[in-house]
Amino acid sequence: MDLMIGSETPTLRPARPVREPGPLTAGQRLVVAQAALKGPALCVVGGPASGKTSALVAAVAARVKEGISLSQLVVLSASRGQAQQLRARIVAALDTTQRGLQITTVHGWCLQLLHRFAETELGMPRLLSAPEQEYRVRELLAGRDQSTWPQALWPALGTRGFARQIRAILARARQLGFDPGDLAAAGQAAGRPEWVAAAGFFGEYLDVLDAEGVIDYTELVFRARLLLADPANSALLPHSAAMVFCDEFAELDPGMINLLADAQRAGSRVIAFADPDTAVSRFRGADPRAVSDFVGRFSLPGAPAQLLGFDEAPATDPQIARALRGVAARLPAQGIARPPFTVREDESAAVRAEIIPDAAGQAERIADVLRSAHVHDDLGWQQMAVICPAGEQTISSLARRLSAAGIPVQIAGDEVALADEPPVRQLLVLLQGAAVLADAGQLDAGQAARLLRTPQGGLDALGLRRLARELRARAAAAHPDELLPSSGALIAAELTGPVLVDGDQPGLSAELDALIRLRGLLGDLVALVNEGADTSALLWHAWSATPWPRILQAEALRGAENSARAHRDLDAVVALFDLAARQLSWRGAAGIRALVAEIQARQIAADTARESDPRRDSVAIITPYRAKGRQWELVVLAGLQEGQWPRISEAGGLLRADLLGPDGLQTAEGATAQIAAERRSFLLAASRARRRLIVIAIADPTGQTDAPSRFIGELGVRPVACRPEIMPSTLEGLVAQLRRTAADSSAGPGLRQRAASELAWLATQRDEQGRHLVRGADPREWWGLRPFSDPGLAVAAEPEPIRLTGSAVESVLACPRQWFLSGPASGRPAKDVRAVFGTLVHQLIAESVQTGVLAADLSERLAEVWPQLPYGAPWYTQAQYDQAVAALRRYDSWASSSDHAHPLGVEVPFRLRLELNGRQVLVTGTVDRLEVDSSNRLRVVDFKTNGSARSQDDVLQMDQLGIYQLAVREGQFDDLTGGVRQLADAQAVYLRVAKADGPTVRSQPPLDSEGQTWVHEHLSEAAEIIATEDFYANVQPGCRHCDFRLGCPAQAVGGEQQ
Repeated sequence: MDLMIGSETPTLRPARPVREPGPLTAGQRLVVAQAALKGPALCVVGGPASGKTSALVAAVAARVKEGISLSQLVVLSASRGQAQQLRARIVAALDTTQRGLQITTVHGWCLQLLHRFAETELGMPRLLSAPEQEYRVRELLAGRDQSTWPQALWPALGTRGFARQIRAILARARQLGFDPGDLAAAGQAAGRPEWVAAAGFFGEYLDVLDAEGVIDYTELVFRARLLLADPANSALLPHSAAMVFCDEFAELDPGMINLLADAQRAGSRVIAFADPDTAVSRFRGADPRAVSDFVGRFSLPGAPAQLLGFDEAPATDPQIARALRGVAARLPAQGIARPPFTVREDESAAVRAEIIPDAAGQAERIADVLRSAHVHDDLGWQQMAVICPAGEQTISSLARRLSAAGIPVQIAGDEVALADEPPVRQLLVLLQGAAVLADAGQLDAGQAARLLRTPQGGLDALGLRRLARELRARAAAAHPDELLPSSGALIAAELTGPVLVDGDQPGLSAELDALIRLRGLLGDLVALVNEGADTSALLWHAWSATPWPRILQAEALRGAENSARAHRDLDAVVALFDLAARQLSWRGAAGIRALVAEIQARQIAADTARESDPRRDSVAIITPYRAKGRQWELVVLAGLQEGQWPRISEAGGLLRADLLGPDGLQTAEGATAQIAAERRSFLLAASRARRRLIVIAIADPTGQTDAPSRFIGELGVRPVACRPEIMPSTLEGLVAQLRRTAADSSAGPGLRQRAASELAWLATQRDEQGRHLVRGADPREWWGLRPFSDPGLAVAAEPEPIRLTGSAVESVLACPRQWFLSGPASGRPAKDVRAVFGTLVHQLIAESVQTGVLAADLSERLAEVWPQLPYGAPWYTQAQYDQAVAALRRYDSWASSSDHAHPLGVEVPFRLRLELNGRQVLVTGTVDRLEVDSSNRLRVVDFKTNGSARSQDDVLQMDQLGIYQLAVREGQFDDLTGGVRQLADAQAVYLRVAKADGPTVRSQPPLDSEGQTWVHEHLSEAAEIIATEDFYANVQPGCRHCDFRLGCPAQAVGGEQQ
């Protein structure tokens, strides 16, 4: 039963029943007859979507109806999700309640065998997930002497990639039945010292896992085989496993296949079902000769194993069947000759190949296809899927784009690593903040912003800016004559403890309320951290202290568009709690750091989903491997580019696990085998479609993407160039089109009137609570028609003076809009690394003046911090470091001149109050260098770290230099100059722009010693703009680099000037 939550009392509705298909085909009836209780091993080989699994279900049901208990039948599948579906289908076919079901995966059956036959005083070992296993491998590698490895591998030992290769070769060895000694012998015989070294690691790895009472997946199968090697155990096996049915037999690795062969020898009859043409688990060690060698492996004396060809038409549209036949014809036959497809001549359906010009257009086109099928063809979201080649980034990116387009999507629980799950990241941010507060007692601006952006903080980017404005206003009122810290510093200080806002104050804004709530939660967490609470308790307090869990629960149960995402988020949170609960020794701040380190070290995904109904009302975004065993009415194949599908890569890595075979060294697979594996993946994906198959590739005319995949041509259809549909298929798109038409002066008056009428009707539609059903239809919601807002908070509130700096004056006069958005509105992106470059160079120049040491000789200080700068590529980091050192040398060359021999101060602050046109103006700033020239006059110097120098004409009225000169003239530095105010020329020194051996220097003439100057005029004009809050847009050279071009009234669409 499904729980339905609405505005009324929650109610139950019946779960959707699982129904088996109608009458069996002749081929399926033959399989049912052949799959009797007694007989030799049988492998049924058929093509994709041919009904093999339905035949398996029917055979199991027939044996139960003959009197065999279902608890004596073992039914195995390749994955937990497929086993869940098989269980539902078998129970539905029997139409009775069953007990003791053994419908599971191979690993699940191995666990049952261990529970039944293993005798241990220490209890059953716990099964490691794949991320946990990788973490153990990395820990052991870090603690192992590198001299135990060949010297050629030393540079790779600490990398995640090497840990994954170790996992691969250990898994391969166990799949082949090797112990550490066997692996060492194979390495010695093959002349591969890396295998010998891996064998030594293998032994240590097994010892550590035994000591911890844990076991990995391949070891689980290996130990199950050891148990069945005991005659006492094998004699008992047929009582609980009279028959073993195995779906997707071609996906099994050698260890699993040998386990089934052991069961056949023990007296259980094995019935396997396989499609070698769509076997896609080679990356997990699947045996490519599973079907070809079936007879040899499973034959017993007097009972040779049998292969049964399953010649059935695919359960799909005839046109899709023809396309599948075209792909399958290019694959080598395995085991038996491939039967020809018998195409049913009934209703037609489309196979369509589309070529899109860019990646963004691909996502838009997929959204159009899915939405159109949902609206016009009445397909439920759960009846459609998008299948992509393996790759977390591909799936995540496409899922985000489709979700943004209003398509409800679902990603399998093991496609994304736990550390990349949004709710996990958000909870860890909260715990890390508590640990920082417990250790250091304060947060930095970045930490505070991240905390407020979590669900517990409850603010988005806009809310964060509003909070910053409120705190700055409160700080300015409390400290009118002080220079205020940055907005980020104010927020961080307030989040640490009450400075400007007391929680008892009435009438606070929503943003301040959110800050106070988060501050209280952090305080509770810090108290728990200081008490030494374990990470499980800390997580529970962080999780349960807000409405977030209840919101996710309601979304998950409601079955709306967000249901799939909410299910996934809840599954990820439960997985996080599972991990924390297994390590009760993780306590306090150190425990939080240990939890974060383990999660971040888990760079591979684990299945975070609980067993539940996979038919959620959402579109599956899935890989071919995860699509195995499922079908949809409509399937879209995306990512069909050369280099992606097919993907050809160097196999095996440093350890070359792919070369390890049953007899030691085996021949490596070439590109032809890799292409065949990729073609099988493509065939599997295409065969998941029942009624419609659409394949989409990108053909970028600029050549920035790879060419469309060769597989498209094998479908037998001609690709067509396509762009996303112009016609809207969402209410939001319809409203946008109607608004464009109503406002289009080139459209006819009748058409415009009709569009306005439709908008008027949409604007009147309400739900049961009286809320608008269609946002944006009501003209009162249109920004362009709304009056200017009154924020209730002036940019420059009287009687406070208008605050300006040299750079602000220049910015205001260049473009008031850009200045307002980047300054008072706090819309500028975070400071980038270029600004940090300038800060470091300025600091070392100041230190050079204060200590008398050449600036270039301080470059060691620069080298200490430079690797921490986020430049990205190592070569670019080094190039920028070289630029910084060169800038310091140019400074030394400039400063060595006799005209610069007498510095009075560096980084000298000033606060200049002026009255301009009746307005009070406070000008603040910091002069990089104040010096006395050879004529005993004062010079202000501003050091620039731009990559280019402004022209001499531009510098003549550079506001920054002019304001610094005005500060000197008005006596702001009299304590340094002894009252001297006579000015020399001001200089802008461009340290990164070489001229001979020194920097490029631009000079500005000295200001007049008295009276009004051009600087006063510029200050007055800037103050007027700020006071009147008339932040209009100007077209000027800086438009090319403006962060706010989007939506600028001075720019046309795309950023070109109007």
